[in-house]
Amino acid sequence: MQVTATFNVTFIEQAPLQIVTSTFSGTVGTVQTGTLSFTGGGGGPYTITAFSNLPPGIVVSAAGIIGGTPTAAGTTTASATVIG
Repeated sequence: MQVTATFNVTFIEQAPLQIVTSTFSGTVGTVQTGTLSFTGGGGGPYTITAFSNLPPGIVVSAAGIIGGTPTAAGTTTASATVIG
């Protein structure tokens, strides 16, 4: 026996990958921790492949964990390249 049926197939576009965390603040000489949050893209896992202009004493892991002890006061605009 053979059966033929019709059915619908729908494809949607993926939402663009975005970093949704925009501000961190703390005190010079005090250990700081935080996490970058992401949305869209392939839904994760997300990996940071590059970052630039981080304040002195601050590091970011590939998983988006921010940490360290800032060594100077001021405001910095940092950037990250993320895949996911």
